[in-house]
Amino acid sequence: MENKKMGKCPCCEYYSIGFGEEGLWDICPVCFWENGGDGPNHMTLEEARKNFNQIGAIDKKALEFINPESKNKYKRKMLNKIKVFSFGFKYFSEKLPECNLRIDLRNKIQNPQDHLPKGVTGRDAIVIKTIFKSEQNKKYISSLMKRIQKKINETDLEVFIIAVGCRSGIHRSVVVADYISESLKKEGYEITTEHINLKIR
Repeated sequence: MENKKMGKCPCCEYYSIGFGEEGLWDICPVCFWENGGDGPNHMTLEEARKNFNQIGAIDKKALEFINPESKNKYKRKMLNKIKVFSFGFKYFSEKLPECNLRIDLRNKIQNPQDHLPKGVTGRDAIVIKTIFKSEQNKKYISSLMKRIQKKINETDLEVFIIAVGCRSGIHRSVVVADYISESLKKEGYEITTEHINLKIR
């Protein structure tokens, strides 16, 4: 996602062209529609939309010019607000917190609790360092961010809620929730972060 204000392609409806007059005659990198009406595209907008929904481009010839990653780079909806919270599964055995994307770290990142001083949390530097010194953890978190961005790009919601859970909601989930929040904040989103189980220790 780009930080500057983008205009919406009239065909695929991704925010992938220049805003306002700056986007006139731009070619959408997602569907290959040229933003100048039916003429330069040699088809009606209705035909182009139908083709995009069926094959992912305005026509078959356009497919060779489209980068498959474009759908991940550009947003389809102007989502601005994202809420990220961490929680512990052991405190929500019956009903889990409501969210749009739930991330379970219990089998993805090893619990560092046994190797840490008593009383520290995921907000402490020693815990953050322990999590990120593992190449396996870094690889998982990197793939997780790609998954999150894809989900965000596809959403129709104005506010998107991400729940990050580990066993107790004290270490792993706090570190990863903070990392997600800081990463998305750099992308220009308005972020709210909450650590539910740090309050009830």
